[in-house]
Amino acid sequence: MKKGWVGLLCSVLMLGISCDSETYDTGDGPYSYLRADFVEVSASEQGKVDKALTDEGVALQLAPAISAKWVTVVDSAYRALLYYDYKEGESKVVPRSLSQVMVLRPLYTLRPDTLRQDPLLFESAWIGTRGNYLNIGYAVKTGVQTDGQTTKQSIGLRCDTLWQGETVSAVHCYLLHDQRDVPQYYTAFGYMSIPLGEEVRSANLILHIPTYQGEVIKEF
Repeated sequence: MKKGWVGLLCSVLMLGISCDSETYDTGDGPYSYLRADFVEVSASEQGKVDKALTDEGVALQLAPAISAKWVTVVDSAYRALLYYDYKEGESKVVPRSLSQVMVLRPLYTLRPDTLRQDPLLFESAWIGTRGNYLNIGYAVKTGVQTDGQTTKQSIGLRCDTLWQGETVSAVHCYLLHDQRDVPQYYTAFGYMSIPLGEEVRSANLILHIPTYQGEVIKEF
């Protein structure tokens, strides 16, 4: 088994996922059928998403298709959070909003000591019904730099075993975060997903998360 440290640093587009709450009468109102799911989406044309597969394995047809500039390759799968109107037994749904979810994939590196573990805020972590993603809800501190410069934070992942193609019994994964001198004025929330291949789904997966209260460890 090939072992080593794994790291992927991704630019974080500050991620805010916000929800507006409105009061409405009970019954068949405009939000009566609103639902949110983590999905894999694909497009029949660039920038237009018309298909989604939920983590429960439900295939959805989006009608009408919803615009997403970050979908640049037709017939490729993208990870997303979908809000939509859903009625039991119907495969066609009306999309309300679609947000891209950052996907962390392990890569090999010879210099794990160069990877930062600045603290972030941990919200939750869970494995979807089909077992193909470990999902993490988190938040980072961010703000506008006074000198007018734009600097992006980065988030990544390193693991103590390269599991691609080989069955493993246990894997320790460490969430990485580089604040990169971005001011910490307010909080931005987001989600990320880690793909889980067949070889690691039966393993004991231990996730290490650097937080402002110290390291948080979650086992799956």
